[in-house]
Amino acid sequence: MKTILNNKHNIIFFEYINTRGIYMEKVKKIIFFVVTLLIFLIPGFIFGMQTDFYQEINKPIFAPPGIVFSIVWTGLYTIQAYYITKIYFDYKQEKEGMKIFWLLVVNGIVNILYMPVFFVLKSLFGGFIISLILVVTLVLITYKSKLSSIKEWYLEIPYLLWSMFALILSISIYLMN
Repeated sequence: MKTILNNKHNIIFFEYINTRGIYMEKVKKIIFFVVTLLIFLIPGFIFGMQTDFYQEINKPIFAPPGIVFSIVWTGLYTIQAYYITKIYFDYKQEKEGMKIFWLLVVNGIVNILYMPVFFVLKSLFGGFIISLILVVTLVLITYKSKLSSIKEWYLEIPYLLWSMFALILSISIYLMN
């Protein structure tokens, strides 16, 4: 048995298999990241930001123009897709890691619902409720991530801050209309 393992060709073969496994793991992560990012971005393409509706409603003076939302959310979705991928692949063996992953899934689903609820159904109250749920789940995600062994917890801070701003904006829009 020792002679088989010491055979130079077998060692090269086992190194190839190990390298191929690492390569496939990276491919899986990239595919998972891209699919997650697309899941976040597709509702924007399907529902779009109904500019007529957004222009017609009363908004507070601190409401940014629609293009700012597109730019900021694209950046935040990219960070979220990375964070979700990181949690799923690097922390799925930990009990807390999977709890955080499922909180991220709930948060993502709620986030995706915002576009059709606010812009298609034109529900200002629904937009406010969704914004509130986003902030609550993000506080939980950030808190649990910081307490656990997840080093990248700080990646949630921009999303949390923007979601808090969006909540204040949603409350203001709801109360003004």
